[in-house]
Amino acid sequence: MTAKSKSWFRRSLGWSSFSPGGLLIWAAIIAGVFLSCHAAGLREYTTVISGTWPTEGRSSVFPVVLAGLYVVAYFAFVLLVPILVLASAVFLAVQLALPSKKKAPAAGGASAR
Repeated sequence: MTAKSKSWFRRSLGWSSFSPGGLLIWAAIIAGVFLSCHAAGLREYTTVISGTWPTEGRSSVFPVVLAGLYVVAYFAFVLLVPILVLASAVFLAVQLALPSKKKAPAAGGASAR
């Protein structure tokens, strides 16, 4: 990825991924993907993991793909979302605890009259 494409990607998002708010947004995106998979009923397709087929025909690969999608979304929801939320809280606490490094105006700069 070039520097120009990175800046285009960040501008299109409108937020920084590596910030407390950005981490919370990623957690919300992962939670939304999992909840949409769960609401769509993909949980029933996870029976292929134990060897039982959820449908009559055994020639289709489609249930295996749906089961894989649900399992990946589930593990991302269970493992990544709590980590992202806690990391966001720690990141915000560190930002508030440490003094900001804003530069003071130069001595030879514009004078106030």
